Amino acid sequence: MLSLKSHEEITNINDFYGKYIKDDAKYNKKIDGVNAYNSYKDLIDKKQYLMNINKNVISKFYNVLKSLCNMYNEFNEDNPDCKTYSEKAKEFVEKYKELNEDYTNTKGSPYNQILSTLSNDYNILKSKCNSDKSINFPSLPTFSRRSIIKSTLTSITFIFVAVSILLGISYKYSLFGFRKRSQKQHLRKKLKK
Repeated sequence: MLSLKSHEEITNINDFYGKYIKDDAKYNKKIDGVNAYNSYKDLIDKKQYLMNINKNVISKFYNVLKSLCNMYNEFNEDNPDCKTYSEKAKEFVEKYKELNEDYTNTKGSPYNQILSTLSNDYNILKSKCNSDKSINFPSLPTFSRRSIIKSTLTSITFIFVAVSILLGISYKYSLFGFRKRSQKQHLRKKLKK
């Protein structure tokens, strides 16, 4: 709901957590059927590395997460209608690709970790529909082209700068170094005579 309401005092998830979740009793209730954590508050406490994400970044994930949640909520294990999910999956993949191309998506960042979680959840749903070979669920991109281009351009730029500096130094040395060296050798020869 961070994307739906504008609050001056809330700039990241940690602020939202402190104001709405930390002291609210309903987030401390035990969750049945889950062993990894006891309550929603416990889950959030274990994911502290995500707490300082800016609310503008989180709001980008709203539509993708909503799309994935809708697919999970409508999925019927006993009688899966995978053709319906195939269309929704295409929608999800397009939204995911947009997020994956974002410049803030760097390896190990919270942004990237959220994308990874979304990818895992999508792949679980996709595997449930794999029995029907006539349905083609699109695959998610495994990497961001922008981050690869950015790292490649950074490397190339560094190489060009280093080569330029080395060429500049060698040019200066060739202009002045050799001339002075030959003058010094000429003076030494004169002094020895």
